[in-house]
Amino acid sequence: MRFTRIKHWILNTAAVLLVGTLAASPATATPPVADDLTAVEVELKRETKGVEATLEAAFKAALARDFDAYLATIHADERSTPAQIKSIRRYAFKRFTKQAAWYLKSGDVSSFEITKRQVQGNKARVFIKDLAHPARMAVPVRLKKNADGTWSITANSL
Repeated sequence: MRFTRIKHWILNTAAVLLVGTLAASPATATPPVADDLTAVEVELKRETKGVEATLEAAFKAALARDFDAYLATIHADERSTPAQIKSIRRYAFKRFTKQAAWYLKSGDVSSFEITKRQVQGNKARVFIKDLAHPARMAVPVRLKKNADGTWSITANSL
């Protein structure tokens, strides 16, 4: 939603600048919007790839039943105490290892389907489609960006 507003603002601003440029000098007018839009789109794609890489690592860990690898995909704030780690192992990881295959096509860790994406600053929320149960609503996953620019999971219902 926010990306759409930014995109509209950029287009409106570019339109105003373009009209002003055309009125002042029609022979040298160039549309300034192309570079700005491309930069915004490139940033969104980069953010999306980071989110998807984290999810792929989580699915790979779940299929291999590798708790340490799964824990590495969880944000440090969510795994900072022994009680949090114990809870993740007992509930989230246990459930995820049983259900991970529901979200993948033929066990390929990159074959999950994101139906909706919301990226706002250093937080993201994606919804992953349950391929085994098509009537079920897409499952939310919340992520947060680390200081090094990578994404980590803060909450999920996978």
